[in-house]
Amino acid sequence: MVLVGFALLGALALGFSQVIGDALKGQKNVQNAVDFDILKTSINMVLNTKACDGAFKDASGNSVQLVFPASMPVGTNIIAAASPFPIAKILQGNSLIAEKDANLGGGMKISKLEFTDAIYDGDQALGTPAVTYKAFVATLNVEATKAAGFYGDQAPKKTFSVRLLVLPNASNTSGTVERCGTLRASGGGFTRMQVLTSGTSWIVPSGISTVKATMVGGGGGGGGSNGSASPLGAGGGGGATVIKYFTGLSEGSSIPYSIGAGGTVTLPATTATGGGTTTFNGISAPGGAGGASLFYGVGQGFGSLYGASGGDGSASGGDFYMNGQAGGPALYSHGGTSDVRSYPGAGGASLLGIGAEASLGFGRDSWGYGSGGGGATPGLVGGQNGTYVTGRSGVIILEY
Repeated sequence: MVLVGFALLGALALGFSQVIGDALKGQKNVQNAVDFDILKTSINMVLNTKACDGAFKDASGNSVQLVFPASMPVGTNIIAAASPFPIAKILQGNSLIAEKDANLGGGMKISKLEFTDAIYDGDQALGTPAVTYKAFVATLNVEATKAAGFYGDQAPKKTFSVRLLVLPNASNTSGTVERCGTLRASGGGFTRMQVLTSGTSWIVPSGISTVKATMVGGGGGGGGSNGSASPLGAGGGGGATVIKYFTGLSEGSSIPYSIGAGGTVTLPATTATGGGTTTFNGISAPGGAGGASLFYGVGQGFGSLYGASGGDGSASGGDFYMNGQAGGPALYSHGGTSDVRSYPGAGGASLLGIGAEASLGFGRDSWGYGSGGGGATPGLVGGQNGTYVTGRSGVIILEY
């Protein structure tokens, strides 16, 4: 009985020891996961602050050097997939954040610290006086391995996206990774917008090779009035809208453009001028036509005149176009000497503007870009308050 009791106690002790061992291993596995998560967080904080400047070091403690190919157009990946670029250390100032082969504890160590790609994204100038860097969108790969016998993921890994700013040498054959920049929006979307309402040339910014241009032609003027009971103005047409993606642009180059002016009418003339054509780098968005005037007939009856046509973008060469809306018609009815009703035409709309209206009792000015002027009313020179016959100028909106 005594022997059996000792055997039973021994078995219980062995089982308890195994349970404790498994618990310790499980605890160490949790600790390993926490350690790797802390590592990921620390690296991410470096990459998203100015602490990234000078953070990547080689085995000698110097900032890493990237070698440039002889030809390097935008989009070139200078790191081959089969040959990742090794990093010895990542620092935050003088503090060590990560080091190749460093032990994280519990049998876990950093096994890989490397750039797996670096895609050239154009040049970028910073500072005063300006320093020009080669910009690369790179992928930083960090992996760890565990010693045998530990539970959980044996090879945790994490990749980070980072924009590297590389200072080229005098021969432009290699450069030192000195700084980090702000990544473009996820998926390669545009991050900046510029609205052009005047001027004649636009300089391609540093690091930019693709631009989306939205162009709107000027709105046509509304038909005029000579201040008597005749004539009555039809509405001016809205300007066309054209969208074009320009690729392969060279930073620093000058791109010509023009903004189409709104059409108008110089009273007591009766037919308005059309809106001007808006252009950017050889692509055009035509303006709307100017409105004409409708004279009253003699005696009783009814008369009408079509509004001016909107700008036609079908032959613009753009990737997308939308024609401007035609101006509204001028209408009148003549039931006798004291029964004359007149309805001037409203201005046509553009994609970015609403046309004007004018009448004997009320009016509404146009707004936005490329909208047409409203037709003038008899007896009210130039339309209600004399302001609504002029079309709106066009615009160019750039996204890059």
